Amino acid sequence: LGTFGVGPALGFQYLLGKKPSELTESKYRPYAQTKAIPSLLKYAKATMDSSDGFCTTLHILSQLNDVKFEMDFDSVRIEPVAQRFCKVNSLPVLSLWYGEIGDYQPIFTIDPEDFSKMKRALPSLLKVGRVLPKKSRKHILNFNGKAREFKPGHFANLAKTTMPEIKSAFRLLIGFLQDEGF
Repeated sequence: LGTFGVGPALGFQYLLGKKPSELTESKYRPYAQTKAIPSLLKYAKATMDSSDGFCTTLHILSQLNDVKFEMDFDSVRIEPVAQRFCKVNSLPVLSLWYGEIGDYQPIFTIDPEDFSKMKRALPSLLKVGRVLPKKSRKHILNFNGKAREFKPGHFANLAKTTMPEIKSAFRLLIGFLQDEGF
């Protein structure tokens, strides 16, 4: 329903020791999408907000519902300021999905036949993926026109209780994404 990227970019800015420029906490004020609640209650099959990050949310939804997803990164609304931050700091833009400071957007599944009805109720609704058949064994990510396997929970369970652990997890994330060509 909204945009993604500012929350994770703010966290990355802090971890990199960068001084705020156009990316400031005062401009980041997440809010609950309360207008969406009636439609979500009517149509959503599974829902969660992205406060712990987009991929962590997908990971939890996947585990709770025993499903896999095919996600289309290119269709997600990434805030331009977050994209610029990644470019200036040589960070893969996909890191914004894995960052665990979320943007508080509702992530939900609905039956495909209900999409047009829900879109009428929520014009800003955006389809960013689909639930795969139960027999599917892996998640699929469409990124820059290529489909590949991805693991939304790849970094979710790393120890991150101390600042050194958080910084280590961040370095692992960035290194992994760069090695994978993201």
